[in-house]
Amino acid sequence: MHASLLIALHHLRRTLRSPGLILVLMAIPLTIAGIEYAAFGRSVATGKLPPVKVLVMDEDSSFASGFVKQFLSAGPAKDRFEVSDAGGLDGAREQFSKGNASALIVIPKGFQQALLEGRQTDLILYKNPTQSIYPEIADSVLDIAVSVGNGLIAQARQPLDQLRKLSDEGRRPTDAEVSAISTAAYRAGERLAALGALQGIAIDVQRPSRGSEKTTGGSPMGAFFGTIFPGLVLFALLFISEALALRLLRDRTRGLQRRLMMACVSRVAIAVGGVIYVVTGLLAILALLGLVGHLLFAIEIRSPAGLALIGLGFALFAAGLQMAIASLARSERGVQAVVGGVVMMVSLIGGSFVPLESYPPFLRAIGLLTPNGAAQRAMVDLIVNAQPFAHVLPSVATVWCWGIVVLAAAVILDRRRRDA
Repeated sequence: MHASLLIALHHLRRTLRSPGLILVLMAIPLTIAGIEYAAFGRSVATGKLPPVKVLVMDEDSSFASGFVKQFLSAGPAKDRFEVSDAGGLDGAREQFSKGNASALIVIPKGFQQALLEGRQTDLILYKNPTQSIYPEIADSVLDIAVSVGNGLIAQARQPLDQLRKLSDEGRRPTDAEVSAISTAAYRAGERLAALGALQGIAIDVQRPSRGSEKTTGGSPMGAFFGTIFPGLVLFALLFISEALALRLLRDRTRGLQRRLMMACVSRVAIAVGGVIYVVTGLLAILALLGLVGHLLFAIEIRSPAGLALIGLGFALFAAGLQMAIASLARSERGVQAVVGGVVMMVSLIGGSFVPLESYPPFLRAIGLLTPNGAAQRAMVDLIVNAQPFAHVLPSVATVWCWGIVVLAAAVILDRRRRDA
């Protein structure tokens, strides 16, 4: 065992003297997370999507059209829309071509008069044809707003109809009519005021083993990156394990292992030293990436012992995978080709890039049985969902089963290679 530790320490020192490739591979999850932070960081911190940039063209210039613009820019939809004046159809077309707006809302001439007369009138929505997601968000929010507006108008329809009738007849209302209109308007106002209570509704989120917490929607930035970051880190660890294992392959092809055996070091000690080297290096990198994720992306590190156990199991799997491939491959180039294909396949199936919850049920079940899928699931449950370690034991057992089986297969393949 002493010889194995010395061999592992020797490999680690060599890696620290030239860590360039390791640092480049470590930058993969940080770069991807940084890009996502640049795109969504501010909105994720508030738990909301970025506002949709909408242009408004008011052809009616009335009180009712002003109310529509007020609703979009300062009313309940203010967090969903970033509103600016269109400057005509030509101006809107130019903004669309530059990607500065996702939709154009046109309030047609006669909008207010149609509302007062009880006739149908439409708000016209133009979607930016160069975009796909934000125009649909604008369409959905506007559709809901129109539905709510129709409901509000229906609440006030009775006093409006009475006023329009008096206007059409061109006469002064009687005291009884004034009283009836006032009463209807007051009751409509009461109903409209009751709708204002909707803004005070909070959602009671229930999470197992955490009790409840009040929220108005969304999630903090740390929870968002705590969901996506583990998958990216595990993906990077697979490639980093290749870089570490290639050093062992070079030692074998350059005759260093043969010289060690001539120095009365057993093959078992050499193999164990290689495993300790790869596993220790991966655990150190995992700890470093976790610390960076905590400092940069506000990821809360919960249950560090549980996370370390998951990382150890995954490191055993990664070390065994690289050693098994190195035992089968005849050259360094062959190892790199096989590892690249295997890592990409395992990462795609295990949900390193796309959350497993978005997979179809059949693929999701398969993904949770992969080592990186199970490890990612367990890490997210511990970090984001604050689950007790007992809850993630099945996922941890899956990771460790993969680690032990693949490492045992690597040992058998390496022995066959040496005996051949």
